[in-house]
Amino acid sequence: MVVTLMDSETTTNVENAKRKLGKAVHVGYPFLQEALVVRVSDELFDYVLDGQTLSGEYNPSNVRAIEHGPQEISQWKRKADRIESVYSKRLGMVVGPVESLIHVDMLAGLKKRDDGATVKEYAQIVGMEPDYAAQTIVDSVISPDQRFLERAALPIEEEFPEGSRAFFLGEFNYGRPLEVIKHTGEKVEIWISTVKGREPDFGREVVAAAERSIPYTPSFAVARQLNLNPLVLSKLTSAFSVQSSGLRLNLGLNLKFEAKKLKVLGYSRKRESGWEYSQKAIDLIAAYMTRFPEFIAGIIRNPKGDVYNDTDFYAENIAKEKMKEIGQWLKSVETKSFEKVPLDAEQLDSDTVMAIERAADQAVANCPPIEAKKINGVPRNALLKPSDAEQRIGIQHFSLGDRVVYVQDSGRVPIATRGTV
Repeated sequence: MVVTLMDSETTTNVENAKRKLGKAVHVGYPFLQEALVVRVSDELFDYVLDGQTLSGEYNPSNVRAIEHGPQEISQWKRKADRIESVYSKRLGMVVGPVESLIHVDMLAGLKKRDDGATVKEYAQIVGMEPDYAAQTIVDSVISPDQRFLERAALPIEEEFPEGSRAFFLGEFNYGRPLEVIKHTGEKVEIWISTVKGREPDFGREVVAAAERSIPYTPSFAVARQLNLNPLVLSKLTSAFSVQSSGLRLNLGLNLKFEAKKLKVLGYSRKRESGWEYSQKAIDLIAAYMTRFPEFIAGIIRNPKGDVYNDTDFYAENIAKEKMKEIGQWLKSVETKSFEKVPLDAEQLDSDTVMAIERAADQAVANCPPIEAKKINGVPRNALLKPSDAEQRIGIQHFSLGDRVVYVQDSGRVPIATRGTV
């Protein structure tokens, strides 16, 4: 069966497409998803709203045309042809010639504003196509997704009735639990659970001390320190394959994984300038060199080699036994059990985590008494309902050692539990 879109000559017209600028539409026909139109284009121009927020009614005087250069014209033609071809050959749909494209931000979710209103939030989403043929756009649907409906702000008396509990987002005692006891206009009076004095910032202190105690050295400096060719160091610290008895043995230290974009916690990390190694990693490399000098010398003789055999390092009569000995030593230092994490991950090693746990136990033991304090004239934007946590504070960014509090009313963590990142 082949589906043919009717009236595509009209709907693909760029003048018709420009009327969708700043409006929410549904894209990806026949698998519809909501999106916001941020740009329209034809072969020669891009069209955007000029100096306007992406809302309101279309007005021809508010549309600015941006001319395409020769390369952009060529790219636009290829993209239009590709979209038409995908519909025709993969989806069994005849959409007709593509004369204009719609460029969108996809619906990312809902956001709770400080005034209490819930609004849709649109953004570029990695892995999702932002460009669509204008004639495939659906302006509205019969049954909108009930999970993503915008809502006007409720009166503060309804959203935070007397006796309701929330969390405080003001500067004073940020994140502390509270109870609403009275309303005065658009503001409330609350009891807040406060702590006398300031909580010690032990998490960041422990993390800073750990970073000072575990300095990292750039790979070129490590190579110079160990008197190694940088290529030899790179082979030793990654997966290094050697053929022996018909088997392919990995005799590297497995401290870095370039292709998989992984590092080993506490041993290696990658910065813009290249790989860096901790003192623990340097000591391990030095131990490898001391324990098996002939093996290291074999790599030094051929640092650019691709395929290595056991006889490249040892005489044939002892090569197999030496390979087994190296493999047993690597097992003894448990190189394969090192904790591997993504290159961009920030994570503490087990020793630092235990230090934070000890500091947390000490902080709890010496914690000053908790007392209730009354605060008047608190505005709505300083109150956080647990059910609104994801929509209001989901964009926060944390660093290692930060103290946090769990404010959501669902999940396995008890509400109001404090912890350390």
